Amino acid sequence: MGKKWVAALKSAAASLLLVMAGCWNQVDLQDMTYISSLGIDYKDGEYRLYANIISPAAVAKQDSSAQTDEGPSSTSRVGEAHGESVLLAIANLSKVSQYIVSLEHLKSIVIHERALPYLSSIFDGINRQRATRGTTWIYGTKDNMIELFQADLMRNVSPLDSILYSPIQVYKQDSFFEPVRMHTFLQAYKEQAMTNLMPSLSLTTKYWTENKKKVAMPEVDGVFVFKDEQNITYMSNEQIQGLHWMQPDFKKDFLKVSDTEGGGGKTKGVTIVIDSTKPGLSAEWHGDKPVFTIKLHAKSHVVEMEKNMTKNEIVHGAEQKIKEEILKTYTFAKQRKADPFLLELHLYRFHNRKWKAMNRQDNWLPPADELRVEVDVLLSSPGKYELLAHK
Repeated sequence: MGKKWVAALKSAAASLLLVMAGCWNQVDLQDMTYISSLGIDYKDGEYRLYANIISPAAVAKQDSSAQTDEGPSSTSRVGEAHGESVLLAIANLSKVSQYIVSLEHLKSIVIHERALPYLSSIFDGINRQRATRGTTWIYGTKDNMIELFQADLMRNVSPLDSILYSPIQVYKQDSFFEPVRMHTFLQAYKEQAMTNLMPSLSLTTKYWTENKKKVAMPEVDGVFVFKDEQNITYMSNEQIQGLHWMQPDFKKDFLKVSDTEGGGGKTKGVTIVIDSTKPGLSAEWHGDKPVFTIKLHAKSHVVEMEKNMTKNEIVHGAEQKIKEEILKTYTFAKQRKADPFLLELHLYRFHNRKWKAMNRQDNWLPPADELRVEVDVLLSSPGKYELLAHK
């Protein structure tokens, strides 16, 4: 019995040593600093890094009585460091963080307009970090990075529910521009004949007020346009209005079909919701010149009626308005030598031989009269509203 007892003790001790051997490198959660969003700028020959850190206690929705007088934004801290490269800037930030800095919970990256010419170096540095993931959301901005990260937040809502961290929630109710993940952007960044778009974030005080004070909230205000790994221009929301109908994963948007009454300039009409779109692009050749046709099929329903209109009037008005928005966006983009509708990519993929011949011209784009737009809107039941009979 004695020998068996000694053998059992030795076995237990060996097992305990094995367990302990796997714990020497263990790090307690309270010793970690998790960066939620990373801001990158380039100024005075150095990379400027801004690390947005959200308190874990703030992630859960807070009762308003438990919040401090400083407001919801006090739950967020921003660290700032600089270096000759992105990795050196991260290393310099780690030196004074008091904790171990981790990118394992990085949800978004915001790149200032000044740093956009250095995207290749930025992505190289970020993607060499084992903890970073391709599913991180990516934005550009022209605003001050610290102000953007410390923007006001809605009370009783987790900071991670903002557009900076959860943009899909906003896109489902307003499909203006689809959010972009880092791996999606990188796939298109170096692709030949591809025009790549990066959403731009800015702060706005136009919409919300709290305690008689304007509240600054982040919004997507436009896109930065890239071609051949270069940022060629910026386009505002108004300038890309026609592009959002072409989004491949379009969810929902409102459209006002108006009519002018009595020459007074007051517009009344019907508001419809575009529930889904199905875009298509084709090209036919007239000699050595391509003529493009964009075909868009959309489903919709009526949600607001200020003036009685027939179903045909609503459908025709919606089709004309969408067509005008697409052509307006295309005309403006052409002036900026941009191709947001990916017409050149279509030639590259489906008419490659002719594309090679035409690509000898720098920044080729077809003239405005060589783009045709056909829109077909299907209007479902008007619900509670009665439409006028067809005249």
